[in-house]
Amino acid sequence: MSCKKILIATERRRINWESNEAGPLLIWGQERIKTLLRLWKEKRAQAKIKILDAKLSPLESRLKKFLPHNRNIIEKALRNLAGIAAIEDE
Repeated sequence: MSCKKILIATERRRINWESNEAGPLLIWGQERIKTLLRLWKEKRAQAKIKILDAKLSPLESRLKKFLPHNRNIIEKALRNLAGIAAIEDE
């Protein structure tokens, strides 16, 4: 009988992540989770931007009074604020 590293942990419900053979799966899983979290953050930011746009629509006339360069800076700052996950929708 040959000696092989076992990928299944002793309680049979987990993978033995310390095994060299499990390394590629671990890396793939970590990268996949990072990608999904990035997508979730982007979708959440888009939803917040829609809410922000609805709340700022009454101020549109005031924003138009700024020079285009300054207006772009203000709008970019507001969109960056909308992208912060810790800020509540209200």
